[in-house]
Amino acid sequence: MTISAQTPKPIAVGRNKWLALAVLLTGAFMALLDTTIVNVAIPTIRTSLDASNATLSWIVSGYALAFGLALIPAGRVGDRLGHSGSSSRVLRCSPWPAWRAAWPGMTFS
Repeated sequence: MTISAQTPKPIAVGRNKWLALAVLLTGAFMALLDTTIVNVAIPTIRTSLDASNATLSWIVSGYALAFGLALIPAGRVGDRLGHSGSSSRVLRCSPWPAWRAAWPGMTFS
């Protein structure tokens, strides 16, 4: 009896690896953009809330902490519902609260 070793078929990567890289980089850019927008909003927050430097530090740290803590349940939702649908929704919706914080008088119509 002879045993023949079968070689596994190579995985076709082509376009998919570049699409995955683009999605990953877009998500990282959105995370950086959200934090940057909060930092841009610091002067407005300072005048609106009459906040001290320590309070502003807590606001930025709290935002970063809340954003980081939201990543774990978001990953779980992505595992349950599918990554393409959940990631596209997050990429469309995540910057709006930060934009609203940066420019409180701005209306989105």
